[in-house]
Amino acid sequence: MSGEPHLKIEFSHHGEHGDHNVSGMIVTAQRPVNSVPAVVAAKNGLVTALDLPLVTGRGLVVS
Repeated sequence: MSGEPHLKIEFSHHGEHGDHNVSGMIVTAQRPVNSVPAVVAAKNGLVTALDLPLVTGRGLVVS
């Protein structure tokens, strides 16, 4: 895609002491932990990620 203005956004993560390993584990766990309320509220039976709403950080997506 192209357009105006041209934007380049780069994200990185690191722990408070610059350790990427610790912050990587935290980043990996965030989605499953934030999914708990949706899983608890789901109907009985097998549930896949496609059955659940989009999981984002609090206040990031307004629907």
